Amino acid sequence: MSSVSPTTSSTPASLRAMLRGLIDYAGLFPPAALDMQHAVANYASYLEGEHRWVLGRFVVSVARLAEFRAALKHISSVEPWRVSAIVAADAAADAEVIRAFNRECARRAVIDAAEVKVSNAAEVRRSAALMPEGVTAYFEVPADVTVEMLREIAAAGGRAKIRTGGVVESAFPKVDAVGQFIVKCAEAKVAFKATAGLHHPMRCVKPLTYEADAPKGTMHGFLNVFLAACVVGALGDNAAPEHREQVRKALPAILFNEQPANISFGEEKATVRGMLTESSGAVIRNSHYEIDIVTPVIEHVRQNFAISFGSCSFEEPIDDLRGLQLL
Repeated sequence: MSSVSPTTSSTPASLRAMLRGLIDYAGLFPPAALDMQHAVANYASYLEGEHRWVLGRFVVSVARLAEFRAALKHISSVEPWRVSAIVAADAAADAEVIRAFNRECARRAVIDAAEVKVSNAAEVRRSAALMPEGVTAYFEVPADVTVEMLREIAAAGGRAKIRTGGVVESAFPKVDAVGQFIVKCAEAKVAFKATAGLHHPMRCVKPLTYEADAPKGTMHGFLNVFLAACVVGALGDNAAPEHREQVRKALPAILFNEQPANISFGEEKATVRGMLTESSGAVIRNSHYEIDIVTPVIEHVRQNFAISFGSCSFEEPIDDLRGLQLL
C-alpha cells in the first residue's frame, strides 16, 4: 500500500479514482482573478499537461461568455472544452445566452453545467425550469441548508453547491456545518460540488489571498472533504446501524484531520484513520478509528455524489499533492 510518505512511480488506483476530474478551474475568480486570456491559456496548458486527468470544467460567468468566446479563437483544441457557467440574478436571460453559446460554439466548448445561487425552494423550481437541455444545474445553498430544500433540488434534477471558503476567514463554514451538509445531501440523494477555499489537500492554516501581507486563516482540505464524502456515500441505504454510528462519530475527525499520515491510498482501497475523543460528563474517552473505502466505491461516489470543487488555482493543489508525495 502507498501512503502519503513514500514516493511511488505511479498513482494508486484509489487515489486516481479520488482525483479524476476533481478540480474545476476558476482562474477568473478571486483570489487569482486572472484576465480572460491568461485563464484560458492556463486551462489549455493544463489540458496538455501531465495531470490533465485531475482537471474538470472551465468556470466562467455568463456575463463574460462573449469575452471567453473571443479568447477561445486563439486556442487549438482536439476536443471541445467542458464549461460551467455562473448564472447571475436574471436567470432567464442568462439561460438564453447559454443556449446561444452552445449552438454557436459547440466545436470549441460546451456549457454542460450552470451554477445558480438560490435562497428558497421557489427559486430552485424557477431556475431549474429555465435550464437549457443538457445543462446540469448546481444550486448554491447555505452550508446549513435543510433536507427539505435539498429534496426540492433532487426533484428538479439538480445538484447542490456549497461554498467552502473565500478571501476572508468568516467565509469558511465550520467543520460541523460541512459534515452535516454532506450527510444531508446523502440523505436527500443529491450530488454536490464545492467552491472556494479548497486549495490544499489537508486542513491547514494558510494565507487567504496571494498578497504578500495577506492574513492567514484555517482552510478545509479537499482530501478531507472528499474522503468524508466517500465515507458517507459508501454507506448506502442498507448499511448496518453500527457502521452508520462509526461514520457519524468519525466524520468530524476526518474533516479536522491535519496529519497526512492518517490517510493512505492503495490499489484496492483508501484508508482514513485517527483518534476520536468522546466525553460523557467528566469522563473522556479516546478511541482509534480506521475506515477503508474500496476503489470501486470511490469511483461511484465521485461520479454520482461528490462531483468536484472549483479552485482559482490548478497548480497549487497539484503542487501540494506532489509535496505530500502523492503525485
